[in-house]
Amino acid sequence: MATVAENRYGKEGVRLVRVHRSPYNGNTFDEWTVRVLIEGDFNSSYTDADNSKVLPTDTMKNT
Repeated sequence: MATVAENRYGKEGVRLVRVHRSPYNGNTFDEWTVRVLIEGDFNSSYTDADNSKVLPTDTMKNT
């Protein structure tokens, strides 16, 4: 019987942007590109078709 050795998944290339608004110094713009990885006990999603513990990757991107 097969076993799940490691449970990790995520989304690559998620862009985060923050604008700091200042009437005195002008606006500054920070931008990051990150990778979001989630680890956990997701065995039931593979063995029992129970996806209640799984977070969709588009939700990671839009949060």
